[in-house]
Amino acid sequence: MLADPSFWQKFCSKGVDIAASVAASTISAIIIAGIATLTWKLKRRRDLRLEEDKQRQHNRIALELEREKRVADRRALVKRLARERDDWVAVIAGATGANRLQDGWDRYGRWLIYNQLVNLPGNQRILNDCAASSYLNQLDDLSVRAVAREISEQVKLTELPPAEDTPH
Repeated sequence: MLADPSFWQKFCSKGVDIAASVAASTISAIIIAGIATLTWKLKRRRDLRLEEDKQRQHNRIALELEREKRVADRRALVKRLARERDDWVAVIAGATGANRLQDGWDRYGRWLIYNQLVNLPGNQRILNDCAASSYLNQLDDLSVRAVAREISEQVKLTELPPAEDTPH
């Protein structure tokens, strides 16, 4: 039979077992901590990508809504200008006297300037074709009807801005 180990041998043997156990636990803890850190970093990176994608999507949606609002506002503006143009056609065509015809033409010109339509090529043509309209208040009543009809036909051709935004 083997001899019973001495106290010091038992103590050292226990110490080695404890040290080996502590080393194994420490190594296991380091491995687990490494895996946890790696998993956390991967999850954080994935979450950041998802957040960036979400922000990009929100920005795209906001830009699309803004564009749709701009298009709707532009269409409403063009409709309003078309109604006002039709009103000017009626005012000029219905002028009963030379002074009313002159007043209608002058107000139409101011309307073009106010709405920034005066520089559109079609409107420049109208203004040039009817440039002699400064004498309208000198017409006799018979001529007023013919000239009013002629000018109202020109006013019908008033160029309006496009309803859709043009890409830049």
